[in-house]
Amino acid sequence: MDQPQYQSYWQSIFEWNSIFMFVPMMLGIVGISLLIAHLILKRKKRPSKPYLVLIVAGYLLYFGVPSAFQGLMLLFMFTTIPTVQTMDVIFSIIYVPIVGFSFTIIGILLIVKPPSVRALYRKYFD
Repeated sequence: MDQPQYQSYWQSIFEWNSIFMFVPMMLGIVGISLLIAHLILKRKKRPSKPYLVLIVAGYLLYFGVPSAFQGLMLLFMFTTIPTVQTMDVIFSIIYVPIVGFSFTIIGILLIVKPPSVRALYRKYFD
């Protein structure tokens, strides 16, 4: 199938695979789901902070673990294939594992660190 021809760059940024379309759409979906969860918890008169922290940690892990796994695969690829060990290849694809590992670490810290989340965990799983 032929690629569409655009008259200008501004016409091409509104494609579905463009970062200018994908990132705001995902941020909107995440923001709306957090707002809905907050409103439901407010209506049930429950504290929303520990639940929202768990939801945010879940989103961070959902987006971070696949990128971190891809980073581990890239590390394996860098060590085994000698033609990929050039610095321009490494620097051009190294941002994916960095984002993945940072999302994963922040998500794990949000689950483990706050005492309100630990109390919520003990309430339902102990």
